[in-house]
Amino acid sequence: MNILVLGSGGREHAIFTKLEQSDTISNIFFAPGNAGVVASSKLGFDILDFAQVLSVCKNNDIELIFVGPEAPLAEGT
Repeated sequence: MNILVLGSGGREHAIFTKLEQSDTISNIFFAPGNAGVVASSKLGFDILDFAQVLSVCKNNDIELIFVGPEAPLAEGT
């Protein structure tokens, strides 16, 4: 399973760290991420741009998105 974590704060970092411990998860991507996460996991795109989020999900076979900040939810992303 491939997962995308949207956000860059401590809450998203904690979720990312716990997800990394799972044996059933193939890849975890973090956008935009933060300094505490391995660079290869970070994706650089505007998390408020639904077209970009959709494109990243399709290109990386993302099956689950964890949305940390409220702004993408309020924007309809």
